[in-house]
Amino acid sequence: LGLVPLLLFGVLYPALWWRLAVGMLCFMGMSFIHYDPKYVLSQWQMCIEQMLTASTPTDNSFDDIAGMFRTFGINGSDQTWFAVRALFAFLTLGIAWRLKKIYSSEVGPLLIAGLSAAYLMAFNPRTETVSYVIIAPFVAMCAGLLIRQQKSLTVLTALLVFLCIGFGADCYGDIYKLTRIWFKPLLALLFFGLLMVWGARKYAPIDHRNVQAL
Repeated sequence: LGLVPLLLFGVLYPALWWRLAVGMLCFMGMSFIHYDPKYVLSQWQMCIEQMLTASTPTDNSFDDIAGMFRTFGINGSDQTWFAVRALFAFLTLGIAWRLKKIYSSEVGPLLIAGLSAAYLMAFNPRTETVSYVIIAPFVAMCAGLLIRQQKSLTVLTALLVFLCIGFGADCYGDIYKLTRIWFKPLLALLFFGLLMVWGARKYAPIDHRNVQAL
């Protein structure tokens, strides 16, 4: 799961390239502390095989965009969903580049991280419902910044608060039965769309002054 933000920030911030490379090598190298290198290599091979298998789930039990559409009877082939994910991956990169360009160095990375989380939640083929804890903090921080700046609960801020509450739908008893599979991906896509709008045109209230004030 961590590869999406790592790759995204690596592309957008060239100064991170060598740090990410060294970090990944150290991370992978630590596994060879085990006394049996052959065993470690076999585990890495199994890891790659598992990732390939995980990319094509066989049932409708995951909270991603494909599961959302399947819930409403709209099915697509694995090739179709792969194309959709690839298309939105490039779209995510473009939006992230815009966010980096037009927002301050304090706010830009926050929005980019939130964007990568939204993409990861909606388009990872095996997103579990509990995984949405990853995106909720970024939505909450955006809501907090706007509340602090505007001193009131606007429609946009209320929407962000609603998204945060919605990401906890699995904790609300019978409500979760009605929202299972389709609801959380929809919320992630709404946040993705909001960041896309903020990338197309700078939204002044969410500015670096807010971060400094915090």
